[in-house]
Order: sequence, then structure tokens, then C-alpha cells
Amino acid sequence: MVTGPVEVQGAKAGDVLMVQMLALQPRVPYGVVSNRHGKGALPGEFPENKGPQPGADTAHPELYANVFTFAPIRQIGGKWYGIMKGKSAPKHAFR
Repeated sequence: MVTGPVEVQGAKAGDVLMVQMLALQPRVPYGVVSNRHGKGALPGEFPENKGPQPGADTAHPELYANVFTFAPIRQIGGKWYGIMKGKSAPKHAFR
């Protein structure tokens, strides 16, 4: 889950904020990998499809051409991993 905005007193435009997670506890047994047109770090570049179609609205969300995948999570060697099925391999584990 993305949380924000975050205020850092004394920070100036262009400063970089490093966040170190000391501990995490999943609240659900899955994660979501998504990329929505016009949002995120590289809008207009990903996902690589035609983007929203005419008529995209709350009644027709499928026309937005959003890309998302639910990924179950598993604990492997004391660390949490997302597990996704891939085209070239049966499963991929990622952190």
C-alpha cells in the first residue's frame, strides 16, 4: 500500500527521502502489481498498450486498459516473496 503525503520539516524540492522498513507484517496473503495509465512513475510509457478507450468511466472500467495482477505471498527462508506465474517459467518469486 502506498501511504502519503509525508512531510519532512526542513526538506527542500529535489531532496531525496530514504525510508528503511525495519519490520513488516502482511495483513492479507497477497499483493497487487498494477500499472494504470496516466499515473505512477512513468505515465505514458507503461503499460505498453493503447491506453484508455473511448467511453472509459466508472460504469465501464475495463475500457481503461489498466494492467493488474494479484500475487499470492509466501514466506521463504524467513523472508516474504510475491509469487507470479510467467510466460517463460511456471513461477517467479520477487521481493
